[in-house]
Parts: sequence; structure tokens; C-alpha cells
Amino acid sequence: MGKGLQILDYFRNHGQGRLSDLAAHAGLNASTALRLALALQARGAIVRQPGMRTYMLGSWILELASSLLREQPLVLHAHDVLVHLRDETGETASLYVREGASRVCLDRVESRHGLRGTVDFGARLPPHRGAAGKVLLAYLAQDERESILTQIEAETGAELSALRRELDQIPAQGFSISRAEREPGVGSVAVPIIDPLGHVAATINLSGPLDRFTVERMREAVPAMQQAAAQLSVQMFLKS
Repeated sequence: MGKGLQILDYFRNHGQGRLSDLAAHAGLNASTALRLALALQARGAIVRQPGMRTYMLGSWILELASSLLREQPLVLHAHDVLVHLRDETGETASLYVREGASRVCLDRVESRHGLRGTVDFGARLPPHRGAAGKVLLAYLAQDERESILTQIEAETGAELSALRRELDQIPAQGFSISRAEREPGVGSVAVPIIDPLGHVAATINLSGPLDRFTVERMREAVPAMQQAAAQLSVQMFLKS
């Protein structure tokens, strides 16, 4: 099963691929890759394009995504909230959650401007760069946060003492702002969504080019973002 998931993982960054691509990504020989590909194809997780030697994701993945929407009230209700924030601010609105030492984009509504900040659905990003990741880190228990930061330092060689000080300040102000931390020329602002137990379930993020989405505009957007986050928290409570 682990190797089968590694084959599926190939498609996170590639729209399609040959059997040799899948095998190389999962570290498999050709015969094992073919056996797993056939099993995944029988399930509908991947399909082989007619008349071609390439595979792509199948409809079963959409069924899994639909299940996620049905079972998670946060994801179910967040889309309309993101649309409203995009229309109100003109910038790309996204929903992130933390998974281990990464942040994951569960939904996004792109700005209608030609120049905009974009992140793919399901993208896994480092939590220490960007406003959304910093919010997700800032509200963790101190020992859990420190474990993640220490892991990042070991993997990247970065020294994160300044980030630690910034994270200590975020809960008091209720939001985080970043400027070109993950992508040059792009800024973002994020606020937490607090679940019924008082934990941060996710974060709402707005992003755009710094030439247009200035720090002043980011700060102006915070009240509407916090109102949206509170709305989602209530909806989670009603569904819990």
C-alpha cells in the first residue's frame, strides 16, 4: 500500500506520466510498478489514456475528495466564505490546515486580476514561510511548535530565532503578515479559525502581489477575515 501511495503521489506535481516515471518516483522496478499500476487502475484511482502509454488520475480520486467535503464541515462551508473575501478584497483567498510539519491548501478562490498569488489544491508547503504557516505554528503548544522548528532547522540549516519571537507575538495580535517570504513579490495575511475546543483548526489566507496588496491593504482586510473565521467557527460548532 505504501508504494501504491507513492505512485499516486507522483501526480501531485505531474498531470500524467509513463509507467517508467511512476516506477522511478516510487523507487520500484518495472514489473512491480506495473502490478501496482494495474491494481490502482482496477480501483479507478488511475487510468491509462486510450492509445497512449501514459497514466493520469482517475475518478476515484474525485470520490475521495467528495467524501472530504461531506465529512468536514469546515471545508464544506469555507468555499463560500473564500469567495466573499475574494470579491471584497480582490485578492486570492485560501484555506490551509497543518499536517505534521507542513501546511496544506484545502481550498482556494483565485483573484480575478491577471497578476495574482496562486497555490495548487493539496499543495504541501513549509509552515515557517508565509502568513498562513506562521499562524498555524503560533497557536500550537510550545513543545509541539519547538519540535517542528527544530526539525526545520535540522533539515534546512536555517536559524529561526527571529521567527520564534514573531510566533510569540501572533496570538496577541490575532493575525500574521508576510512579505515575499515564500514567493518573491507576493505578500499574504492570515487569521486563525478556532474550533469549538479552542484549538486552531485552520487558517484563512489572502495573498497578492505586494505592488497592489500592500501591508496597509493587508491590515485593512483583517477585520473582514476575522469575521469570516468566526462565522466558520460557529458553523463547525453547529455541526460538531
